[in-house]
Amino acid sequence: MHINKHSQYNSNLNNSNAKSNNKENSGREFTLDQNQEHLNTAGTKAAQGFSLKGAIDLTYKYDLISINGATPEIMRPRLSQQALDYHNSKQRIEDTRSHYEESASQKETEALVRVNGEVVAMLGGSGAAARNTYSRYIEQAGGDLDKLAELLGQKFSDVSIETFKPGEGPTNAEAFELFNGLPFNDFIEREYQVSLDSYNKNQRHLEENERQRVLYQQTPQTAVFSVGDTVVGSINEKGFLDINRNILKLADEQGVDREQLKSFYSYDEYSNTHTEKVTSMLKSIFGEVDVSKYQGENMPTLAEVKIQAKTSPLST
Repeated sequence: MHINKHSQYNSNLNNSNAKSNNKENSGREFTLDQNQEHLNTAGTKAAQGFSLKGAIDLTYKYDLISINGATPEIMRPRLSQQALDYHNSKQRIEDTRSHYEESASQKETEALVRVNGEVVAMLGGSGAAARNTYSRYIEQAGGDLDKLAELLGQKFSDVSIETFKPGEGPTNAEAFELFNGLPFNDFIEREYQVSLDSYNKNQRHLEENERQRVLYQQTPQTAVFSVGDTVVGSINEKGFLDINRNILKLADEQGVDREQLKSFYSYDEYSNTHTEKVTSMLKSIFGEVDVSKYQGENMPTLAEVKIQAKTSPLST
């Protein structure tokens, strides 16, 4: 084993923070820049078919201020909306591609580690990348190449470490191909297409969701339920109950335990019920309940009921 030093070893590598990237793809590690987020190849999966039987909407547990304004911690996204919008945008995919293309000619590699003639790890000022088998040796060495050579030499017979002065090693594209056995441009194009396909698929999914939402809002309602002058929900011809936030405010004002409302947020209940049952459920909690029933062209849409609910005395 030996260390072939083209120049004095860069002290930037001598720190315990040198990291190894140990993800593998068909035995190859696709890595360029430890500080740059990789292209998102996972994408957003389309909704899979699953049963909602037994599901409970936990909205009834949250404070009204959380529902109307600031969301509770459990629901709050970790990124700002602007950051989330960018993360899910086509522009991010284009920017990531441009970043890789611009960095291809940069020379950030300061050491190449070979075992049996094959590059198994590479190190630079921003970190390290290694095959799974070798990543633990990188971590144990902590950036000390002499120690790394010693550790590898205890396990493998043919070990060499080639070092370079900053800016004098192979380009990122050259180092990538040595490490992965794949032309860097091919990798960029492949990952770009995967990300773009995922983005387009997700857009179609969002558009379909919006179409379904609009259709749902236009569904005619056969009955509207009110407690006093406050509209609390409605039901359609198929027995699907839509309950609104007014019921939570009413419960709080009347000192009703929120757990008594749980049935209204149970998929098994609100997805397959009928007017008489909902009326009975509301009466058991609030006493008197007003039920307005409709037929044919007189049936209001769900959107119209929601507008009416927002103008109810207790709504804000």
